[in-house]
Amino acid sequence: MQLQDAIKAKICINRLTANYPLGDFVQWVEREQISLPLLMVLLERIQKELDAEVTACGQLMNHYWCLYCGQVRAYYQAIIREPGREQTLSFLLKE
Repeated sequence: MQLQDAIKAKICINRLTANYPLGDFVQWVEREQISLPLLMVLLERIQKELDAEVTACGQLMNHYWCLYCGQVRAYYQAIIREPGREQTLSFLLKE
């Protein structure tokens, strides 16, 4: 649960932005040496938690956090589907 909480803390940032700072997250995942299969499982759990919070509370911030989690998940899903695609997706890592 500690790792899931750490990931959720990275996603649930206090500022709103059109795009989540994906580059920072990717660097953090690499530094922490988190395996992609484990990361995807944890992101899926976090997404379900955030979706439930939005449904229960209707909070705007949580809605953005759901979108941020979705952006992170989409990036890693693309990497998993096509290994070696990091180079073509590098534009997403710039703020």
